[in-house]
Amino acid sequence: MTAEATLYSRDAEAALLGCILYDPGVGLDAALQHGITDDSFHKPDHRAVFSAALALWHESGAVDVVTLQSASGADAGLLERMLDGFSTVAFAPHYADRVKECERRRNLHRIGKRLQATATDAEDVNEAAQSAVTALVALSEPSTRIETLPDAADALGTAWDAVAAGEQLPGIPSRFDEINGFLGGYSEYTILAARPAQGKSTLMLNEVAAMLAQGYSVGVVSVEMTTRQCLGRMASEQADVNFFAVQQGYATPDQRNRAKEKARYLAGLNLHVTDRASTIEDVCSWCRMTHLRNRLDIIFIDYLQLIRGTHRYGNGNDKVQDFSSRLLYLRKRLGIPVVVLSQLSRECEKENRLPRLSDLRDSGAIEQDGHTILLLSHDPEHPDGPSVLQIAKNRDGATGQIRLERNFRRQRFEPARKE
Repeated sequence: MTAEATLYSRDAEAALLGCILYDPGVGLDAALQHGITDDSFHKPDHRAVFSAALALWHESGAVDVVTLQSASGADAGLLERMLDGFSTVAFAPHYADRVKECERRRNLHRIGKRLQATATDAEDVNEAAQSAVTALVALSEPSTRIETLPDAADALGTAWDAVAAGEQLPGIPSRFDEINGFLGGYSEYTILAARPAQGKSTLMLNEVAAMLAQGYSVGVVSVEMTTRQCLGRMASEQADVNFFAVQQGYATPDQRNRAKEKARYLAGLNLHVTDRASTIEDVCSWCRMTHLRNRLDIIFIDYLQLIRGTHRYGNGNDKVQDFSSRLLYLRKRLGIPVVVLSQLSRECEKENRLPRLSDLRDSGAIEQDGHTILLLSHDPEHPDGPSVLQIAKNRDGATGQIRLERNFRRQRFEPARKE
């Protein structure tokens, strides 16, 4: 097979368009399900025919040789040859797959040529390399399946029946029943915010360990802690031993062995952690690549204000606003929940009160972007009592408060005892 034959297939393009002419509903459905667009076609006249067919289908549903010739300007003989160029409309998905494969090969070819040029001409090697990685990751991602309204209705019905039967929650289950009661599990784009040393990372790792135990695939981007620290804290909590005793070397041999065993157990689960992603580009690239390879169910990012930018921003608000919008888009692109940890401003401490949404540090964009926002703090009226987790924003349900006991030595939150 020649190099040109791998970059485009005129026969597959013509056969797919023939299917569309013969049965527009089946042919266009196959094309759209495979992410076919005008650019998927190599031949200009094929691009014009597909574009016109799609427009006609949306306008009136009248797609045939006569209407297409008028709308696309294509030769009638070309359209007739398309109709004669396929064996059965049942092969439309196969033709669409071949057309899409050739498009991706052409894109890869273009990226390779661009890389050759930038290798000698680029002023900023890091920026050029990051641009290449972004392009390659986008090319590696499966084509986005366009969900029709009937498909969406069927999926919603199935999910609602499962929730009503008690078979599942709408989102990824939390370790804590009260959180599930408010949120129905983690879904969409969630912000978990707190002042320093209030335990937001501990709560995150508690949730991660519980999700892993239920068989979920979990990604963690830790900008604050190392991978070893994340694993060590989860292992100590799971082994029910004092994390600092293990760290400082005064835990008993039995306690140390239990923690080591839990660390090996956690390492064998569907846990994917990076402590090397420092910029917003690194974070998004790692999330996309890891999801592509491992099909993540949920991603945690710890934490927003520590992520660095690769260019100057006017102020901290602009930076956080940009990062939050990018992570919101990432969640939508990947189609899985993303939980982002964030800091709160000092105002709640200065005024000795529970935090509120306006205390989200650096940007009101976090408040706007978050589907769900959780605020973790101590109770100013009972500083030595349980921590307070406020469900401060919940687009799909009620807001309220949950009280959690924090075991600092065991790196664990537990439901507060009912009085």
